[in-house]
Amino acid sequence: MKKSQTTDVTTLERGRGRPTDYSDELADAICERIITGLSVRKIGDMDDMPCEDTIYTWLSKYEYFSEKYEKACQHRTTKFMEECVDLADTLPDGVMFLGLDGRLYERIEVLQLTVQERAEACLVAIGLTTELINKRKLQIDTRLKAAARMHRSKWGDRSEVDLTSKGEKLPTAAPVSPELLAEAMRQFKGSL
Repeated sequence: MKKSQTTDVTTLERGRGRPTDYSDELADAICERIITGLSVRKIGDMDDMPCEDTIYTWLSKYEYFSEKYEKACQHRTTKFMEECVDLADTLPDGVMFLGLDGRLYERIEVLQLTVQERAEACLVAIGLTTELINKRKLQIDTRLKAAARMHRSKWGDRSEVDLTSKGEKLPTAAPVSPELLAEAMRQFKGSL
């Protein structure tokens, strides 16, 4: 197991700015939050985390963090794809309830309310709203596009066909001279 790498500010000749707070433990904490679906921007806004610019600087500076971050992003894209399935599967079955406060309740939420809570909310049964359907479509499409951009080799559209099993490019054929082509055509016609 790799030892934690913490920058020793006493031995470094630094230009301007404050010493870095980088440690492998902090890198692990950032990557754990990436896996949960948070963006670097949201992580950078947290009080206990470094700012977004610092995280990106560390990604280019520390190989351990860069490798761990790449794996975390791959896990996050898999999570996004699973969320797409969950969003599609958990769409209400067609019955929604509109409360007096304007809030929409799914049928399962209404079943969990007491009789008195239902009466106080003045719930009215309505059909599935286009707003909810459009919101789910947007959530699914956003996750699909994000996953395709973050991990193109697994979730993105294929832009090229790989004809080798090792991922290596095939050599291109040498150009054929007109004389060689004419000779090949004569031989072909002669064989008919």
